[in-house]
Amino acid sequence: MNSKRKGSRIELRVRDELKSSYYVTKAGGSLGVFDIIAIPSLQVLIDAKAPCLAIQVKANRKPSPAEVQQMLDINLPPYFEKQYWVKPDRKGWRITVLKTGEGL
Repeated sequence: MNSKRKGSRIELRVRDELKSSYYVTKAGGSLGVFDIIAIPSLQVLIDAKAPCLAIQVKANRKPSPAEVQQMLDINLPPYFEKQYWVKPDRKGWRITVLKTGEGL
């Protein structure tokens, strides 16, 4: 399977996991810094005060230090949480939340 198809497939899996609680959009072509933007549904926002999510999705490997720095350098409103999700083959998700000011 080519890498673009694999990447698109796992991005759709992230979308499917979040869509019960979030309004989710997948970046077309995914050539930007974040692949998925998720905004909590009104009920989740009221009940859990969940943040909006900006997510980079990777298969089998963490983002490089340069990719992490790109994510950290993007200015988003304070109610957004920057994350990257890594999906190793035949294993569960590894989700990492990036903290503002967390340089490498």
